[in-house]
Amino acid sequence: MGITIAALLLTAGPVIAPIETTNVHAATSPESDYVKPDASYTDNGDGTYTLHGVIHGSILTSGENAHPTGNGLTVSLDGIKVSSTGTVNLAAPEFDGYKPLYNDYEVDLEDNGDVYFAGLMYQPTNATTINENKKSGQPYSTTITLTKPAITCDDTGLPNSIPGTTKFVTLPAGSSWKVDRKMYNYEETYYRVGTNTWVDSRDGNEESHLGVVTTKNQSALFTKDGTKIANRVLGANTAWLTDQTATINGQTMYRVATNEWLASRDVK
Repeated sequence: MGITIAALLLTAGPVIAPIETTNVHAATSPESDYVKPDASYTDNGDGTYTLHGVIHGSILTSGENAHPTGNGLTVSLDGIKVSSTGTVNLAAPEFDGYKPLYNDYEVDLEDNGDVYFAGLMYQPTNATTINENKKSGQPYSTTITLTKPAITCDDTGLPNSIPGTTKFVTLPAGSSWKVDRKMYNYEETYYRVGTNTWVDSRDGNEESHLGVVTTKNQSALFTKDGTKIANRVLGANTAWLTDQTATINGQTMYRVATNEWLASRDVK
């Protein structure tokens, strides 16, 4: 088993004896299958509540026997007002080249301020989007150093089990792995470190590069998933410290603040 797994991985890191566990996904609501995204809400004091943050609509393969591709469509919740806490239905937004599986999806506003959601899924509808989703995730280049033993999962997000056992393939804490793709599962980001082998990004730290980049022109900023940040730009000919580089949607990017990335095309 060790030889087989090591041969698949992008770097020749060690593989330790797998451990038994079922805790392999992001936090979900105790009473449901809802997923907790990076979102919140504000009580407006007039019986309405305003949502904040983003969620990701899961992209499934087309046709019968559809399964998650690990790709997601970013949906902003910012500014959406609802008239109650608890479970509310929101219309599924439309995207070119995709159709929602359901006309609406559910958002659950908990009394403690947490927000959960469920039922936001899409399928590609044309040759371009079908082809874009034949592979799990999107190109992404970085290195991750694991801070704890990391259970691996396959291209569909299921844990990689060892045949004939109840154990899962686990990579050791302290090992570093080259990443070539990332995908979303249960609102968490997973990095591919080998063929059909992914780890949860929360199980380690990305490689840091401390340096300085200087803008050529007034430059837009983007989130880690490639979404342009509204009303945020950097001035022309200004220098900024950067601690990470990554390939996002095929473009080299520099991190200049928490979840704020500058495109290399805008750098001298």
